[in-house]
Amino acid sequence: MELYQEIQEPMHYRVVARQFGLSDSATYDMLRLLEQKGLVNSAYAVPKGSSGPGRPNILFFPSIEATALYKPTEGNSRGEQEWQEVKARILDKLSRGKESEHQVLIQELAAKMSEQCSPLVRCAEVITTLMLKFKETEDGLTVSEHISKLLKVPADKLRMSRLAGLITGLSLTSKKQRSISIDYESYLRKYEAGLQKLGRESMEALHQFTRDVWYAMNAVPQE
Repeated sequence: MELYQEIQEPMHYRVVARQFGLSDSATYDMLRLLEQKGLVNSAYAVPKGSSGPGRPNILFFPSIEATALYKPTEGNSRGEQEWQEVKARILDKLSRGKESEHQVLIQELAAKMSEQCSPLVRCAEVITTLMLKFKETEDGLTVSEHISKLLKVPADKLRMSRLAGLITGLSLTSKKQRSISIDYESYLRKYEAGLQKLGRESMEALHQFTRDVWYAMNAVPQE
């Protein structure tokens, strides 16, 4: 239901499979089972951009029964409130421009890493921690320009994944190390797992948040 509400159109089963990290065949079988139970409808459609008759795609969408059962208001409101609170807290500390605030923020985020939260919040917390660790070990490197370039292009999962990998690699290869260390491998696993669950709107929200964090850390006016 949440994925359908983001995309706002019937979905091919491969779209659902990619979203949840499942095989195409397993996803197709589960959607057919949900259809048998009256929770999903299917329809055939000619692929977009097709200039002639071709094999139609089978698309799936929630049934009226599923829509009636779904209770989004409380959960979505709670999730949105959590996201807004996390954003405000992180950006407030960064806007003060004090290194001591950055250290406190890293410690706070590390303490929260075992708590349950939405994929968007988890990705935001991890990417903030990675960028803060990179900043403290930067050692005058000019490679931060590459990070800025990645943040200026449109958001997608591949670029956001590359961004986290780049920041981690630069931090680990720096000669400058400080006292607060993190388990980079564990952080990246959590980030990638959360990233794969994000829909289009959440991905764009994460991308904008990451830009805000990066500019706040570097005190560079946004273009």
